[in-house]
Amino acid sequence: MKKRLVILVYDHRNRDLAGIKEIGNELLKKGYEPWVVQWNYLELNYWWILARVRPISILIHNCRKTYGPIVRLAERFGIRIFAYDVEGAPYWDEVLVNGINRGVSNRIARYFAWGHRQAELLVERGIFDNKKIQVVGAVTMSGSQRKIYTREGRIGKSVLVLTNFAQYAPRYKNRVDENRGLYRVVRDQSVVDSWVKGCQLNRDLYLDMIHRLAGYGYSVTVRVHPFEDRDIYLALASQTGGIEISGKDEIVEDLCESDLVVVPPSTTFINCLSVGIMPVIIHACTTLPAWLTGVEDVYDLSGVNSADDAVKRIEVAWFKRESTDRQKIDRVYKCLELSFGDFGHSAASSISQSLHREISSTRGQPNSTEMYSLVVALCFTVFRRLVYQLKSLVLHGSMYGKLLQSGKVNSKEEMLFKLHF
Repeated sequence: MKKRLVILVYDHRNRDLAGIKEIGNELLKKGYEPWVVQWNYLELNYWWILARVRPISILIHNCRKTYGPIVRLAERFGIRIFAYDVEGAPYWDEVLVNGINRGVSNRIARYFAWGHRQAELLVERGIFDNKKIQVVGAVTMSGSQRKIYTREGRIGKSVLVLTNFAQYAPRYKNRVDENRGLYRVVRDQSVVDSWVKGCQLNRDLYLDMIHRLAGYGYSVTVRVHPFEDRDIYLALASQTGGIEISGKDEIVEDLCESDLVVVPPSTTFINCLSVGIMPVIIHACTTLPAWLTGVEDVYDLSGVNSADDAVKRIEVAWFKRESTDRQKIDRVYKCLELSFGDFGHSAASSISQSLHREISSTRGQPNSTEMYSLVVALCFTVFRRLVYQLKSLVLHGSMYGKLLQSGKVNSKEEMLFKLHF
């Protein structure tokens, strides 16, 4: 019996790939043939992939305008389209709503939301109805939700510092291009300006804080966000002893080797909880994300005015680090469930079950492939690749070089691969 092919799209290998592979593993057990495709590769080759490979369904990683041509072609070929959101709860309301393209969302058979807060907002704004939306949890957290790992701290006073202050993503030439792209989604320049200012304030605070921690005898490991400029932190490490820049792939590896963790108000906070760590949240009195609503009742989320204040808070946390309260972690999890779903269940498992149920209830296969469609697909794909490569050479360098620099792929072979278990 021929296996039914399903394409699963991921964006970043260190963020959502693990969850997508888990979905693929579950689908494989149900008799499907899962293919994992990196978004940049799909964007360049979607005509050929959809016309030649002919999957019965495709799971995309957002509902933005860039998916418009892909979902229209998939609909023409009778391919069912499902969507999850790689960002989900961390989006503030304006980005979540304005970032969704109605031409894409109207073609989605089912949308997988992180939590009830996100689902209710999308229904309230009329983007999806209750029948099309399903709360499953965060795909980016799949595989680590509520999983407590064995921790082995480094020798000495080891502190892990996690950063998330990207001024612009590697795919953009500079911050101006990034801000323009963000503005096209948000449609509010004040929101863009606030975001840029917040990133700058927090990064300056963290650089000063890291320097002071090393001076006080702490062994500091910095895990730099993949969209940040590592050279800034490498320069600090070269000038100051006691600072190491992490090169590990998985965040769990760094977490399990640290005695204390310092994080900004980002989703790495949840990664810490999954390892049984109550991290110290440090930020420069900037606006907190909406998904942290309610956590302030059981957790100190107040901002600091200087690096000295940050170090004092870390010193207090250091002496309390051995008294981690599991009940307190559970209360924090409970506050986060509105935005991230039930942490006791795997989002990947819920999505794979729903995909199986939806696909099984639909009779028939994708529309037959006409020869002219294959010819057009081949010509269109070659044309797109030539145009993209020419643009890349002129503006940003080769596509592979940029993806390699941003950490999205390790090799050309990783651009498109079939899952093997």
